[in-house]
Amino acid sequence: MEPDEFVEMVASDGADAALSSVLARDYSERNFNEPTWQDALDLFGRAAREDPGCGLDLLEALNTRDDEQQEQIRNAIVSGSAEAVMDEAMRLRITEALSQDVLLVGSSRPVAQFLLAQIRQIVDSGASAHASADGLRDLAQRLLAKNENNENVIPAGYDGPMLALNSWPGELTTYWLTEIDRRWRSDRDNWRGLNGDEAAALRKLLALSNLAAATAPAIARGLFFLFAGDEAFTTDSVIPLFTDSSAMVGVWKAYLYGARINDRMLQNGMFAALLSMWDRLSDLDDDALIQQFLSLAASIAVSAGISAEERRQLRITSVTAQGGVHARRFAENVAQELASGADDGETTWVTWLRSHLEDRLNGIPRNPDVAELAAWADVVPLLGARIPEGIATFRGRAPKLVPDSLSINIPIEALNAHGAALVAFLAERVANTESNNMMLQYLLDELVESLRASLSSEDLAPLVTAAREKGYLLPED
Repeated sequence: MEPDEFVEMVASDGADAALSSVLARDYSERNFNEPTWQDALDLFGRAAREDPGCGLDLLEALNTRDDEQQEQIRNAIVSGSAEAVMDEAMRLRITEALSQDVLLVGSSRPVAQFLLAQIRQIVDSGASAHASADGLRDLAQRLLAKNENNENVIPAGYDGPMLALNSWPGELTTYWLTEIDRRWRSDRDNWRGLNGDEAAALRKLLALSNLAAATAPAIARGLFFLFAGDEAFTTDSVIPLFTDSSAMVGVWKAYLYGARINDRMLQNGMFAALLSMWDRLSDLDDDALIQQFLSLAASIAVSAGISAEERRQLRITSVTAQGGVHARRFAENVAQELASGADDGETTWVTWLRSHLEDRLNGIPRNPDVAELAAWADVVPLLGARIPEGIATFRGRAPKLVPDSLSINIPIEALNAHGAALVAFLAERVANTESNNMMLQYLLDELVESLRASLSSEDLAPLVTAAREKGYLLPED
């Protein structure tokens, strides 16, 4: 049966008769090409999605029935209603129907899904005021009140971000963030931060230890938004999560998907949180998230308005955390930050990079490996007018090229102003590099080809000669 046929049956025969018709079938045995029990549940859900009034009629009919699978049926109907497009009047009616204790306790996940989907629908409508938004807010408060002591709410095997997206506490938390967004949009000129209901709800969601594994990551995903909306609340109640030893890994995981930060957040605790997370990076257990963290740290080192002492702490931590395993990638991310053109390499050099490179070459605070020094050498072409100083800092100890290095970015402006010096520096690096490595062959081919667009054969001669001596370029190259 198709959903539209079932909706028509509910309209013509009544919800109870329509339910009985579908439930009369024996689903205990699996018969090929015959509907399964899951098919029946899908039918109820799709009918509620296509016609929310039909879904409401089905919910009301269920109240008078005592079917063995009543909870499964109810969950399917509520989940379908969550996705339905409905007007204010229908939303108010369904919201009232969902306020029954049996639904709040037995169908907590579908009710949370309904809250989140419908508040998003209200936001997307663009209307400034919705009476049904008040009803959703009341329903959200009742849902938490009825389930706050439930110890079996967190699905097993999920990490923080997944719990934020796939559990009723996570979805309820996201509902509140969306409701805050709706209220802010509706009256920007008179915004005064979170109101009492919103602050109390978020604090309670964080305080309940049986829910925090889902609620803390859900709130962390909205850190930048919350800080903009209520700096005091976020500083007191959210930023401390990023240094809480029991919560910080899940919180950072959620935050790093699309992380945004500003100087005020750093001043209000996020800089200290960033430093504390370096020694837990391996706990993220996701190389892409570690990369996101290192990119964030590099952008802070390059462009944030932090103090000289804080910048010193950051660069030392980048070298010492977890035995220095992240030092090279931090350098690579600084290079990417400068190569993006958003920041000034010359200013970065004067502000902190010269001191940091001198320390690294002198083994402070720990001896660097070749790959880290190679990554810092890759930064030299991005230093603008300070390129000669960057080359001189290596004092004739230009590090070799490493096989798995990112491609070296050399701006045209740098070649025009310092082409001879850069070619000599690269030639020295090639001379210090081992022979017969296929990855280096590719890197050198790519490098020389890119430089030929801006430099003459005579200008490139030192680099080409060094590469040939190592067996990387054929004579005709």
